[in-house]
Amino acid sequence: MSTELIKVRHPRVGRIVTRIERPPEEAVRILSNCYTGLISDALGKLGTMYHDVKPIAPGMRLCGPALTFWGDDWDAKRHAYEMTRPGDVMVIAGGSKDLASFGDFSATVLLAHGAAGAVIDGATRDADGISRLGLPVFARAITMRNRHYPTGPESCAINVAVACAGAIVNPGDIVVGDSDGVVVVPREIALDLARQLERELEQESPKRQRVSSPDFSFNLLPQLQKLGYEID
Repeated sequence: MSTELIKVRHPRVGRIVTRIERPPEEAVRILSNCYTGLISDALGKLGTMYHDVKPIAPGMRLCGPALTFWGDDWDAKRHAYEMTRPGDVMVIAGGSKDLASFGDFSATVLLAHGAAGAVIDGATRDADGISRLGLPVFARAITMRNRHYPTGPESCAINVAVACAGAIVNPGDIVVGDSDGVVVVPREIALDLARQLERELEQESPKRQRVSSPDFSFNLLPQLQKLGYEID
């Protein structure tokens, strides 16, 4: 009888999925004009990444289908970069805030393939170089200290569902990022949600115009009195 141990690993680990279903272009176009707060409200605050996931430079914004990467295998990561299509957002999960798992070399490769940006559940380096390149990058930290990359299928997966900074991201979900952070829209509801938010944005503009007048009032005092507030 053999005493050799059989190594069991998660079925998603070591997988490279080469074909993913992407959302309708209409959904990406509409959501690219929406701010993350509006999307988060519509999703019931679900799909929102941790508050420290922010653009590495002011004014950066991204919107596009997710291509997901889990782990640290450098060879597999470079292959994932080459899998991106124009408009994709590279989502890198499983990083560290103390060790960078992205930099201006990675940004250069993604730009060459037309990527819309990258989101890192961890740190990036080369912030100045990335800013000069113009690729929108969102990360939880910036540090010059780089990772020592492990290799092998037990350290990587491409285009599987990942947990990135507190949000579940499936390949093909739409990732939207602005100055407030990053939110993820599930692919299967993306078009319906986008059309709903487009209507809400059309209604929001006249509302903002009304409240911008110094003569506008919410007329809430009677309601507050009914709730039991004492008015002096």
